[in-house]
Amino acid sequence: MPAAKTKASQRTPSKLVTPNFSTIALLGPSTDPKVASTMVTLAKHLLKKGLEVLVEEAFPRPHPKKLQAVRETELAKRSDLVITVGGDGTMLHAARLLAGTDIPMLGINRGRLGFLADISPKDMLKRIDKVLAGQFERGSRSLLQVTLIPSKGKKSQRLTVNDCV
Repeated sequence: MPAAKTKASQRTPSKLVTPNFSTIALLGPSTDPKVASTMVTLAKHLLKKGLEVLVEEAFPRPHPKKLQAVRETELAKRSDLVITVGGDGTMLHAARLLAGTDIPMLGINRGRLGFLADISPKDMLKRIDKVLAGQFERGSRSLLQVTLIPSKGKKSQRLTVNDCV
């Protein structure tokens, strides 16, 4: 699963390639006021840059007028970049949603730990602008399909990122 990470250093890459991110999906538990507020701030910033911004249908209203509310399943089909706002659980949810695509995702941490979603809300606009300008390194994660076979009951399959415990 591709993940866009901004460069920690201030050095300029020798060859800057501007990605074609024209449609950006925002994904997160928007019923949490901290998450919703962060998503609105981010959406307004992206809309001012002339980008198309998608959110889930459940996103609270009122929201910025040009924001497009779509089914969650449409986010992966219509976006060039997915930005998650939440914690690592939100990143894992997005990874499952984006499984089988080459769409990069970037995580804004509104959770507790931030192992996967490592950008803080106070740095998000500056870091997002760097990503939009092509100043990032694209990383990847392993996506595993795990089959759970209980002694009683029905077996089930799940997608996980990096490992399964």
